[in-house]
Parts: sequence; structure tokens; C-alpha cells
Amino acid sequence: APLTWQEIDGERVQWYDVADLPLPQSLDLITVDGPPEPIVGPGGRYPVAPTLFPRLAAGGFVMFDDANRPGERKSIDRISEKFGDLKSSEEFTEKGLTLFCR
Repeated sequence: APLTWQEIDGERVQWYDVADLPLPQSLDLITVDGPPEPIVGPGGRYPVAPTLFPRLAAGGFVMFDDANRPGERKSIDRISEKFGDLKSSEEFTEKGLTLFCR
């Protein structure tokens, strides 16, 4: 999906335009590995949460890659704060991985 300017949680951000994608109502797994920080800025992966997390099934997982990067930590911390119903854990990988589970 292309990046477009959108308003998410009252902020104007660049995020993937998923409006025309045939997404299922329930998602078991969401992998977050973009968009690149140089394009969207620190914390730029946060929009995945309000955009797709409402579709995350009970027992579903979110794999958040590059979790050791400061800009990505900003997104992860914001998600943890705003979506307290999700359990999170950190996994050791080269660039870090945070798992969220509903």
C-alpha cells in the first residue's frame, strides 16, 4: 500500500493507505517492519496500532521489528501506553523484536 498523508489520533502522519485493501475483519498476525523512519520520522510506525489493532483477534500477535532503534521504541512505548489490553514481551534478535499479544 502506498504511503499517504492521513489524520490518525488527531495527528497528520504518513501511513500506508489501507482503505482499499481487502483486509479480513479478524487478523491473527500483524508484522510491523515499516515504513522506514527516514521517511516518516521517529515514532512513525505507531499508526499501525489505531489502524489495524482493532482487527487483532483474541490470541493474535503483533511482531514489531527493529525494536532496539530509538525511533521505534517511541512507537512501541506509545502503543504500550495506549493499548494496555495487549501483553508485550521483548525477544532477542539482531535489531530487537517486540511481541504484542491480545
